[in-house]
Amino acid sequence: MTTGLSAVEAWDLPALQGSVAGLAAVPDRLAGWRARLDGLRGHLRGADLWSGQAADVAATALVELSAVAGEVGRALGGSAEQLGVVVVRAGTAQEEVAAARAAAASGPVELSDSGAVPPVALAGMAADQLLAVADRERAAGWAESHARSALAAADAVLLAARAAGEPLTPMVVAGVGYTGVAQAAAAVAAPRGSRPPPRSPPRPGGRG
Repeated sequence: MTTGLSAVEAWDLPALQGSVAGLAAVPDRLAGWRARLDGLRGHLRGADLWSGQAADVAATALVELSAVAGEVGRALGGSAEQLGVVVVRAGTAQEEVAAARAAAASGPVELSDSGAVPPVALAGMAADQLLAVADRERAAGWAESHARSALAAADAVLLAARAAGEPLTPMVVAGVGYTGVAQAAAAVAAPRGSRPPPRSPPRPGGRG
């Protein structure tokens, strides 16, 4: 649950929109990067350029990097979709807060941060007194209605924000099993003269 109407008003919606738009463009950029990796892998596998176990390990590492990029791209795509919901709901929440403030000002009535208005028509008022506060009573009703809509939209923002993180959770273990990348990194990091000969990646159904 959000803290109140003032918290919704404080959201920086333009900054959120810009960030989400930037994230939504990442999967397409990753797709282009994967295409370049695949092209490089083809060159490495060319016998005229590089051959043997070193070429196999390097090519396997590129395959794995491309696969990781694909998984990351799909996860970011799913996250960006939910963040798009966040942007829409946040805009709705702020519009409803503004409407609630305007309704309260038209009374005028006092609107609390939780969206409540103190009673306007009190028990024991005469008919002429009730008529005199009728406009304020209607303003109070509209203010509270818009405030409820604002807080409901704000709660939807929080739910969508949590959902946006779910596609990224598998990325915590995305590197498990990508031995080619690890072998290539170890070969590069080893001191000159102490680097062991690269091992071919294991073949399905057989021994490496």
